[in-house]
Amino acid sequence: MSYTFRKTVEGDLDYELDYSEWLGVGEAIISSEWTIPATIIGGVESFTDTTTTIKLSGGTLHQRNRLLNTIVTSVANMDARTVIIDIVVKEL
Repeated sequence: MSYTFRKTVEGDLDYELDYSEWLGVGEAIISSEWTIPATIIGGVESFTDTTTTIKLSGGTLHQRNRLLNTIVTSVANMDARTVIIDIVVKEL
């Protein structure tokens, strides 16, 4: 599964993925790892039983950044999702 977001170079924002529809009854996320390119700045990473979050800042204008979020669940299932971050011009 893949998600695409747009952000500005100036933006310092949280990006969240919701796995609740994929998780089984009583299943929870027990670990989350983000792989990010050197062209964007990754900050605080966190997760709950059903979501994962990363704070991103910076980036190079007009560049597409491909991130990967890999989770492991309480019943040893693993999933990985691609996140595309397009760096765009700040609209006034």
